[in-house]
Amino acid sequence: MAALRTLEAAGKGEITRRVLSIASRNFLYGMVMRHAQTDLMAGIEDGLKPKPQVQHSPDIVEPAKLGALLRAIDGCLGEISTRCALKILPYCPSDPAS
Repeated sequence: MAALRTLEAAGKGEITRRVLSIASRNFLYGMVMRHAQTDLMAGIEDGLKPKPQVQHSPDIVEPAKLGALLRAIDGCLGEISTRCALKILPYCPSDPAS
C-alpha cells in the first residue's frame, strides 16, 4: 500500500491503478495455483483517490467551421505527410462507438 500511496502522491493515478491491477492478477494466479488463499489487493482501490472526471473536447459539426479548420491546416508550414494526416483526421471517427 505504501508503494501505491507514493505513486498516487506523485500524481500518477493511472499508473497506480495499473500497478494495483497487476498485483491483484498475481494474487489471483497464486490462488489458482494454491499458493495464496486470498487476493490481498481486493478492496484496496476503494482507498485510492477517485478517478478524475473526463473532459471531452467539442466536435466541429458546422461545415463552415470545418472549412475554416481545413484552410488553417493548408496554411500550416511543415512536412507534407503531417499536413495530409491533419487534413484526413477530421473525417476519421475518434471514439470507439462511431
